[in-house]
Parts: sequence; structure tokens; C-alpha cells
Amino acid sequence: MPKLTLSMIVKNEEANLRDCLESIKDIVDEIVIVDTGSTDKTLKIAEEFGAKIFRFNWINDFSAARNFALKQSTGDWILYLDADERLERRSKLELSNLLQKNALTGVNCLINNIDEITGTPKFMKYIRLFSNSANINFSGKAHEQIEASLLENGYSIVSSKIEIIHLGYNVGKVELKKKAERNLLPLLEEYLSNPSSYYAFQLANTYKVIGDRPNEIKYHQIAIQDPKLKNEYKAIGYLTLADYSMRDNNINLALDYVTVGLELDKNHPLLNLVASQVHNSINEKSKAIQFCKTALIENRKIKNKENITNSIDVIVPEEKILKHGLYLSVSSENEYMFNYFLSELSKLRSSDKLEMEFIEKLHNFIELNENELVYLSQIIDVDSLDLYLLLISRIESIQSQLNSLLFLNDKFETNSKFLTKLGLMLNENGYSSEAAQVFERSLKLEVKDPSQVFYLISIYVNENKYDKIPELLEFALNEFSHIVGVKDKLHSVIKKLEPILIN
Repeated sequence: MPKLTLSMIVKNEEANLRDCLESIKDIVDEIVIVDTGSTDKTLKIAEEFGAKIFRFNWINDFSAARNFALKQSTGDWILYLDADERLERRSKLELSNLLQKNALTGVNCLINNIDEITGTPKFMKYIRLFSNSANINFSGKAHEQIEASLLENGYSIVSSKIEIIHLGYNVGKVELKKKAERNLLPLLEEYLSNPSSYYAFQLANTYKVIGDRPNEIKYHQIAIQDPKLKNEYKAIGYLTLADYSMRDNNINLALDYVTVGLELDKNHPLLNLVASQVHNSINEKSKAIQFCKTALIENRKIKNKENITNSIDVIVPEEKILKHGLYLSVSSENEYMFNYFLSELSKLRSSDKLEMEFIEKLHNFIELNENELVYLSQIIDVDSLDLYLLLISRIESIQSQLNSLLFLNDKFETNSKFLTKLGLMLNENGYSSEAAQVFERSLKLEVKDPSQVFYLISIYVNENKYDKIPELLEFALNEFSHIVGVKDKLHSVIKKLEPILIN
């Protein structure tokens, strides 16, 4: 009977290790745990499961630790896990059957990355099970890989339905950032010695978690240049670059990015959703709706674990896709698709019947009463903001529209898109000074809307506040000149106002 070794590296994992070992204790013959400096109860828990424990001085190199663990593993087969992972119970039979193979084999397993915090879980495919033999080793100081070594040593790679539950992403932003910062130094060292597109891609993802947007963009731009990089990794790079281009109001560049990205992976849910947003911004409503529907269909396939072939598949919150679809349907007055997306939304377990009623009432130009608005202000979020701003704009009374926005003001006081709408409503209702204050405050935010500059100039002119215009124009030229069309419009405004500003 072939012998199976569980091979692990750990440090201060008392919160996770017991559940991990419980998930595999009845199918492994040997547990090898390499500790890199635990100061908690990790090793005591390992001892309870009869693990063979070894110490390893941490040298900022995950592969070095993995390879040390591999040398201590005597099984015919190796299963490697992290402490925050668990083998899914129904996968044990398939795993046991695979152990009967005599050939040199590496087995791709499905890593189910639970993420209840952001609502965007991921499925990944990695080789986590392989037959043991001489000369195989992990490579890469971070995001270590075994596949290259297996192929060099004549292994065949097979797919499986073995599922490993990973809880590492199911933590708050602070903890995720700490993990990313821990991985950054070995990743940078690896990239300096081996500047491959794969490590550039991993660096981009690490900088994303840390919140370093310039470096995230830099390394995605490097990664997508390599024709050898997997298409699914490139697609993620293109969708990220498209998303940032959209936020910077560079729509033409965003369109280029999503077009190339979809050529690489036409069924990617998030890429289709970004494509929908891009095409909507250039008023191609029918295309935008089709991309949104494709995002929904492909997202459900991944959610149901159907046809998972990519190394990384991100599950988009379905409610986010559906509310974007409703927004597109209302803005294009497509009643058929409105009913389709609303019906699909009502089927979600998380859907709120009262919210469904709100959407239908607003869609039919019926304003909400005060109690309904209070409740709406509690349930609305960033993902549904576009939809509700559009629905509120359908209310016949401008004053009622304004009242509705004021109910939402506290929640979205740092959202540029919301503040644009609120400022316009205030100005239309004769509150120009208050509108100016809203626009001035919004232009100090990190994400800025260039249209607010032109609204402010109009208010300053109407209120004879010409002294404020030069500073505003200088700010706008510095902040928005990179956006296609905005620079020309600003120079046109300067030319028109020149006689007034000189006087």
C-alpha cells in the first residue's frame, strides 16, 4: 500500500493547525512539520497528532523551507498544505484512489479560497499532491512552485477534483496587508534574481493588497508583455489596468485593455463586468448589457465549480453583477432585461424583498416615503449606488430627488460620484453656495470627478466669484490634463474667461 506524507512548514499557527490536521489525520501515514520559529502552542498541537517535528532557521525563502521538509518526508506520495488549509471531506476517496498510480505524477488540486470579508472568493488550481522521488524540489523564494521540477524529472501532470479549503483570505484588511508585506521582500529578491513575468504578476498582486497602486500597475504592465505568461494571468493584468484607466477617466485606454483581455480569456467574469462598464461609458448600451449577462453566466459556472480550467478564477458577488445589469437596463430603457435581472436578483438567498419593492417603485417613478428612505440609506452600498442614483433621478419632483440624496449624504460623503449628483441637485434647487461647497470638498478626495471643475466654474461665474477661478483652473490643469478631451475643454474655458479674469 503506497504511503502518504503530509508535508508542512509552520510558524505560530495554533489558531489553524488543529483543524488542518483533523482534516487529514485518517488518510496520511506520516506528518512532517517544519517549524520556522513558533512561540505559541503550534508544536504542542503537532505533537498531539504524532507529527515528526523539525526546526528550520527562516532565511526569507519559502522554497528552502519546503525543500527541507521534502527531505524529511519518506512517503511514496507527498501532500503539502498550509496550516490555514483543510482537505475537503468528500475529496478523500479520490485522493486515496490516486495513490494507487505507479507512474511519476503531479496532481492539480482545486484550492477554494474562502473570502467572506470582501465577498470575492477565488478558485485556484495548483499541484499539491505528487509522487515522491529523488531530485524534485520547489523553486521561488515566495509563491513557491513544484511544477517545473516535476516536468524536468519526467512527471505527467493530471487534473483532479480534490478540493482544499483555504481560509487565508478570510481575514481583515490589516491581517492581509501584513501577509502581503511578509511576502514582498522574498518576492522582490526572487524577481531580482529571476525577473520572470510570473513573479512580476505576483508582485503586482502583492502591491495591490498593500495598497501601492503605482507599483501594482508597473508590474502588471511588465507581466503582460511576456508571450509565455499564461493567458489567465495576462487577463487579470489587463482587467486591472482597464479598471484603473476607467477610474482615471481614460476610457479609450480602458477599452483597449478590455478588448485585448477578452481575446485572451473571453469567459472571465470580472473582465466581462469591467468590459460592460467600459462599453456603457461610451454609450454602447446593448454591448454593455451582453457583457454583463456573460459575466453573470460565467460567474455562476465557477461558483458551481463547473468547467474550472484556469489557475485562478475569481467569483464576483452576484448581487454586484445583477445590480449593474439593472442599472444598464434602466438607463437604456430595456424593460425586458430589467425584468430579467430583477427576477435573477430576487432568486438570491441574500436578496431583500423590501429592496425589490423599492427598485420597482422607483423604476415606476414612485417616490419613497421617509421611512423607506431611511431603510434604503441603510442597505445601499457602493456596488448599488449607480443603480439608485439613476432610479432617484427618475422621481418627477426635483425637490424629492434632493431629499432622497440628502438621506444618503452621511453614508457617501467621500464618494465623488455621489457628491457630483448631490451638487447638481443642490444647484438645480437654487442652493448654489451649498453646491459649490460640495464640489470643493469632493475635489479634495483621492478619486476626483473632472466634471465638477466645470460645474464649479459655472457657479463662480454666476456668483461673481472670479477670484476663485484662476486657482481652480491651475489645479484642474495639473490634475486632469492626462484625460483625453479634458485638457482641450479647460483651454477652451480659459480662452472664454480670459477677458473677465484679466479685468
